[in-house]
Amino acid sequence: MDKDTIDYIFNYYLGLMTEKESIAYRHLMSTEKLIAYNHDINDDDNSRVKIYKEKNWLTSDKEALELLKEGSTSFKENVSKRLFTEHRKDIFLNYCPVCGQLARTPKAKQCRQGHTW
Repeated sequence: MDKDTIDYIFNYYLGLMTEKESIAYRHLMSTEKLIAYNHDINDDDNSRVKIYKEKNWLTSDKEALELLKEGSTSFKENVSKRLFTEHRKDIFLNYCPVCGQLARTPKAKQCRQGHTW
C-alpha cells in the first residue's frame, strides 16, 4: 500500500478504528503536541501534562502503547492496512477516471493532476 493510500484511509476513516487504536492515536497526537511545545510527558508536575492525563489524552494502557512501539508511521500503516482489509466495503477509494490516481478526499471531483469529473 502506497503512502497516499495509507494517508487517505487514515485521515478519512478514523471512525473505523478499534477502541485501543483510538486510545493509541489520541495518545500519539497528544504526545506530539506536548513535545512540540517542549513539555516532558513524564513530568507529572507540569500542569499541561496533568490536564492531558486527566482528560485521558495520554494513556498508560499497555495494549494501546504497544501499538505505538514502532513509531507513528508504522502505526498509521498498520491501522490503514487493517481497516482496508476488514472494512473494504465501507472504504471508498476515489480514483480519478482520467489518470487513475487517488483523489485527495473521498468526495473530491478533481485529482492532484488537475483532472475534473
